[in-house]
Amino acid sequence: MTQEDREAQGRRERKSLLKKYDIPLNHLDFPYIKGLKNVRELEKIYKILKSKEVGYFPELTQCAEDRLKDLSPNNRLLRKSVAAVPKDCLETSERNEYLNDITDWKDDMEVKEALLKNSSKPNHVIQPVRRASAKIEDNVNKGNEEKKEERIKSCDYESWDKYDAEKECLRLDVDEERRQEEMEKLERIEIEKEKARAKMSLEEAEIDSIKDYVCNLTSEEREVMATKEKDIGNEFYKTHHLDDALKHYTRSVYIHPTVSNYNNRAATYLKQCKFNKALADLNIVLQMDPNNVKARYRRAVAYQHKNEFYKANIRVVLAKEPHHVLARHFADRLREDCSTLPKKHRLRIRDSEGETHVEEVTEEEMLTNYKDKDFIEINEFGLPKIMCNCNGKYVDEPGIRHEDNIRFQHIRQRKRYEQQCSHQAIAVPYHPSNQTAIQPIA
Repeated sequence: MTQEDREAQGRRERKSLLKKYDIPLNHLDFPYIKGLKNVRELEKIYKILKSKEVGYFPELTQCAEDRLKDLSPNNRLLRKSVAAVPKDCLETSERNEYLNDITDWKDDMEVKEALLKNSSKPNHVIQPVRRASAKIEDNVNKGNEEKKEERIKSCDYESWDKYDAEKECLRLDVDEERRQEEMEKLERIEIEKEKARAKMSLEEAEIDSIKDYVCNLTSEEREVMATKEKDIGNEFYKTHHLDDALKHYTRSVYIHPTVSNYNNRAATYLKQCKFNKALADLNIVLQMDPNNVKARYRRAVAYQHKNEFYKANIRVVLAKEPHHVLARHFADRLREDCSTLPKKHRLRIRDSEGETHVEEVTEEEMLTNYKDKDFIEINEFGLPKIMCNCNGKYVDEPGIRHEDNIRFQHIRQRKRYEQQCSHQAIAVPYHPSNQTAIQPIA
């Protein structure tokens, strides 16, 4: 069987997209596609047409693509692959800028490499992990070797006459007991250290394990070691081993804190749903680099998961990168989340001592918890929303007009008119135009 036959057999055995997506063949039609509003189904139809399994229909494929653009302009299926721009196509100034950056980086690496070669190696050596018993035995054996005496030569009869076997056996027993006590003491110390390390958080334990070693490193060695730890953390992050990634990111942050290792550790915290820790790292990143787009996007995501939608300011990300696909989708989702929040009312409340303060409450809280309190609802400018004194409730509030209710003004005006007519002994029907016609009696 040739290679072409094997490929043809593989295509026959492979499940077709029509069966995989459960799309009827009559749905691949212009009227149906133009009237379709389901984005998921339209994506499946577009994939089937692009695969050419049912035939080559360029006009129908273009129709599906146009309809998908109308329903979901930022859809991932509409992305086009663009080849990298070759060096010869760049402008001279832009090409020189890239070359200068590469040259500067190369010079910087050469300087660091020279410093690392010339720097003295630290005397401290990292102890092997989880080998407490071996370390204890090494320390004890080392002490015994220092105390070891010279053996008596076989031909030294005078020394053998002075040798007391019982005394020597007693001394060996005492040395063995002392050695055993030292081992037990060191074991107790190690157990206490392990218990203290168990009470620590993962980050504190990692810092405690390397702090003695790091203090002897030069700044260049710290920078190189921090970069290595960050790269190892990146590998663990890609394989979804988040605890291991967090360990190496924490080491990198402790050895030489930078924007990238703080940012990467915050991304790990987000994956683990530790939003407060992620926000703490992201705030540090933004203090170092206020224009960092990744940090602003991740901080918005953290605020969204904490249901603090109004703090998730995604506009800054879109202002810097308008074509950021994830940020655009996140902004749409954030608008929907904000629309579900209960409406807030700003109330200026007066307490028993006559002092006022402003609170933001929901409508349900305003109707239940504040119905017996002396308050007025205000707008964003601090002014009352009700600017009249119809019911006399807001008499003492500043900025409220104290005119009579409009429906009572004509009644009071009529009464004054009738009183004036009775004093002048005339009977003129009341009309607003007649008020000025009354003349005093001579």
